[in-house]
Amino acid sequence: MSRNPDFDADAVMSAALETFWRRGYNRSSLQLLLDATGLNRGSFYNSFGDKEAMFDACLDLYFRRLTSLVIGLLDRSPHPVQGILNVFELTIISLPENMRQKGCLLVNTVAELGETDPQLARHALALLQNVREAFVRALERAAAAGLSAQRDADPRLMAELLFNYMNGLRVTARLQMDPPQIRDGMRQTLRLLGLSLEEASA
Repeated sequence: MSRNPDFDADAVMSAALETFWRRGYNRSSLQLLLDATGLNRGSFYNSFGDKEAMFDACLDLYFRRLTSLVIGLLDRSPHPVQGILNVFELTIISLPENMRQKGCLLVNTVAELGETDPQLARHALALLQNVREAFVRALERAAAAGLSAQRDADPRLMAELLFNYMNGLRVTARLQMDPPQIRDGMRQTLRLLGLSLEEASA
């Protein structure tokens, strides 16, 4: 982006992010982006270079605004297993309907562009890896606190299972939102993995 843009850069990026998030990369034409952001073609090309570069910047913006909240919950919760449960609550149940229906932009990008634009897909996947690593750290803290019954379990494998379960549940919740049933399923999944929501015994 140019150093001194003659427009509100935050507003432009927010509008572009919303367009990409709602429609995906391929269905967000340059004209749609111009209409959404209010930019003319000259300002667009001078500030961003091309659509791919703007989308790349939007992936980073999405990560800073939304995904970092998930990582913060996993890293800062005093009770690591409760932190995991809070992440599920935040990303599946507590999201406004319009955000829940759009899904996760990073996951969507990997699915949409994995074959057609591997560079953008790799960028999204690299950002998602930060979430997986946060799950690993939470699981390691849970084991250290005596909150995991499976002391020899590989935290990376468990993190992958939780991450995939979360993304699958987000797809299901887009079609049928039943908060009590979803919460029961989340707690049951944690129990199956040997994770306790109770305080560790002294």
